[in-house]
Amino acid sequence: MELTNRLLVIVDQGDERHAALERARWLAPRLDAPVDLRVYYQAVPGLGEQFIDSRVLETAVEQMRREKLDCLEELAKPLRGEGLTVTVDAVAGSPVAESILADIVRLQPRLVLKGADHHGP
Repeated sequence: MELTNRLLVIVDQGDERHAALERARWLAPRLDAPVDLRVYYQAVPGLGEQFIDSRVLETAVEQMRREKLDCLEELAKPLRGEGLTVTVDAVAGSPVAESILADIVRLQPRLVLKGADHHGP
């Protein structure tokens, strides 16, 4: 298994400091590596389908994904402004950890970055 020269950044939208993003911003030009910004979130199968019209549900799910992508695009702007190659994606999964692992296997990044801050009550 050969690693690609990519940085996978797992963005926590609850982390306003975005420490993992800042580390990637520093590392990417030094490694000449593109940056993949991803937000992973819980997909909820069968979310009230018996009570909600499936078209309404699909629209709501797509709207949630679009909002996450818009947030990632805003985070990517400064990096792109510095000449870095940045891709973004919002990935729904259940469980989320399996989606993250699947992307790691698929993308084969050189490094995976994620913030380590804990969210307290």
